[in-house]
Amino acid sequence: MRRKFTNKYQEIFEKEGPLAVFKEFNNEKLFEKQIRVYGWEDSGNSSYDYNLIPSVSKYLFEKLEIKEAYIDPKLENRPGIIKESTKYITIHDTAAAKPGSGAVSHMKYVTNGGNGTSWHYTIGNDGTFKHLPHEEVAYHAGDGSRCYTLENSYVKATTLNPTIDISSDGYYILNNEKTKIIAPTNDGVILSKDYFNDLGIEIKIINDYYYLGTTWFSKTYNLIGNGGGNRNSIGIESCIDKGSDIYLTWQRLAKLVAYLLKVENLDLDAVVQHHYFSGKDCPKTMRHAQMWDHFLDLVEAEYFVLTKMTNYEITIKPLSQNIKENGRVISLESLPLKYEIIIKDENNNIFKDILICN
Repeated sequence: MRRKFTNKYQEIFEKEGPLAVFKEFNNEKLFEKQIRVYGWEDSGNSSYDYNLIPSVSKYLFEKLEIKEAYIDPKLENRPGIIKESTKYITIHDTAAAKPGSGAVSHMKYVTNGGNGTSWHYTIGNDGTFKHLPHEEVAYHAGDGSRCYTLENSYVKATTLNPTIDISSDGYYILNNEKTKIIAPTNDGVILSKDYFNDLGIEIKIINDYYYLGTTWFSKTYNLIGNGGGNRNSIGIESCIDKGSDIYLTWQRLAKLVAYLLKVENLDLDAVVQHHYFSGKDCPKTMRHAQMWDHFLDLVEAEYFVLTKMTNYEITIKPLSQNIKENGRVISLESLPLKYEIIIKDENNNIFKDILICN
């Protein structure tokens, strides 16, 4: 569920060149997936079914355009607290499914006080808006003022991904060895690993020992979550309003996340769900569609182009009517779909190929 960047694209790039990377990005086997989009309005009755179709490529052929729409410092949802550090990029969805509840609507909501809530970016079909500087705290993750900290477990690190449990007397256990760290309880009731959030507990290896991050028990969601959501992350709200292209929003979200990872010098494992901090089922639509890992694939593709192909000019030329200029697929009625990739390097060398999606 949490993973780091791989070297797969770099290896392809070094052995076969830039065009081979985009062949790897190509979605050779397109798919349709019926998903449920979850809205909170009308007691959940705004939820709807959606036919999800990916793009021809994991890379979205458009530029990241961010508009500034800052929250007024006088408002309570902009506390002006400076973060000690940024450790995470937190992914939300708005759970607002009604038509018209896109990025502009949420931009207006948060810049008018947000009912006490705030986040750094809103993204949807109708724009990408920045509401706070990265270094400022926002109220979005549901973990209060808990900061990202690491505590030595005093258990020697023997594996990269240790098993984790809770002992009968309430201490964390790593690789079957009891730590000195007390796990959170439910008003004194000792919990088990069944209460861990889906993404698990923050564990780092430092000087050959396992260190655990701040944890707490959410009575609202009845799960153990991590600290550092509000105090150590950049929060992004992604829109799922009816009538919008949800996959396009997810690709734009991936492009934004890749940019933030580069700016903040973070690895892919810094990208987490809202669920990681409070246990809330968010981003619900992506989670229930089982598209989280696919989303991370999109982030990795965007990040590689952003960081390793800055000196290349990349162009797509659709050769089928069902492909938009940015690579989005309108429908799968006329397969196969064809498009041409044109890549120009800094020496004006041009690489071309026609790619096919079935």
